[in-house]
Amino acid sequence: MKLAYNSSIETIRISESAGLYSAEDVAIKTLNDILNKKFMSSVGFEGWMLCTTCSATAPTTSYLDLVIQIFTMGIFRLASFIYLKQCDQTIKKCAKEKEMENAQTVKDK
Repeated sequence: MKLAYNSSIETIRISESAGLYSAEDVAIKTLNDILNKKFMSSVGFEGWMLCTTCSATAPTTSYLDLVIQIFTMGIFRLASFIYLKQCDQTIKKCAKEKEMENAQTVKDK
């Protein structure tokens, strides 16, 4: 998937590590899940993990899903925390780079 030319450097760097799916893949999966009366729809492991982590009050489609959610919730919460920290570090790193670049530009003038 190609990002818009005007995407921020933070968006580009975070997206590079995310393994994005095409809009067509997401649409097909979502439509199939709707037709199969699934309450939550996800694409890829990270999407499934996010749906599982956020499923606390959502209806479940099977007892197997319920058991998986019960036993994976804690570890997925930890994984989500790590993902958020990585995104935060990327944003802080980009801000620092921009600050240094701006300081250099001012210095050169």
